[in-house]
Amino acid sequence: DLPLLLIDESVIHPRDFILSRILVPPICIRPTVQSDFRAGTNEDDLTIKLSEIIFLNDVIQRNRLNGVKMDKLVEQWDFLQLQCALYINSSLSGIPAHMQPKKWMRSFAQRLKGKQGRFRGNLSGKRVDFSARTVISPDPNLRIDEVAVPIHVAKIMSYPEIVNKTNIEFIRQLVRNGPDIHPGANFIINPKTEQKKFLKYGDRNDLASKLRV
Repeated sequence: DLPLLLIDESVIHPRDFILSRILVPPICIRPTVQSDFRAGTNEDDLTIKLSEIIFLNDVIQRNRLNGVKMDKLVEQWDFLQLQCALYINSSLSGIPAHMQPKKWMRSFAQRLKGKQGRFRGNLSGKRVDFSARTVISPDPNLRIDEVAVPIHVAKIMSYPEIVNKTNIEFIRQLVRNGPDIHPGANFIINPKTEQKKFLKYGDRNDLASKLRV
C-alpha cells in the first residue's frame, strides 16, 4: 500500500506516526517553584503530567504480567493515550465525561501559541539588538527562504560577524566600505577590550589592515 500512498519506505513509514517514546524536557523548561506561603515546592504542570504518564505505563505493565482482563487493560491504555495527548495539547475537545481532567494545565501547545505564547510574546515582538519589525508583503520574485530589505534599512541593521580565516578578506572589504556603502560594516568590536570603533569616522583602510583572526 505504500506506493499507493506515495510514501518512500526508505525515508518514512506509517509506523513512525505511532508515538512510543516521549522526550523529557530539561528542568529549565519545567522549573520547580518554591512556595512562599507553605512548605515544600510546586512542580510544573509538565512535570506532573510526565509523572502521571510514567505511573500509568507502570500500572499497565504490571497488569499485563498479572493477567488482568483485556477490557480493563484497554480502558487503562485509552487513559494513557489521553494523558499523552493532554501533555502536548490540554485544550482537546471530545473527551469523555469520566476522563475529563480535574485541573487545567499549561501544555506545550498553550506555551507556544497565542499572543502571550513563546513565539509572539517572547520571540517576535521584543526590542532587542540586531532586529527590526515591519508589516509583511508578498513578492513573487523572492524565493521561499528570502526576505527583501530596503537598502537604507539594510545599512542600519547589523549582524555580529566573527572574523576567521575563511572570511577575513570579505570582512576587510566590508570595513573599507563602511556604513554608507552596502554591503558594509558599521563598527568593529575588539573581543579583548570590548571597545567599539565606529567606521563612519576614521581611517577605514587602516582599520581593515589591522583586522586579525
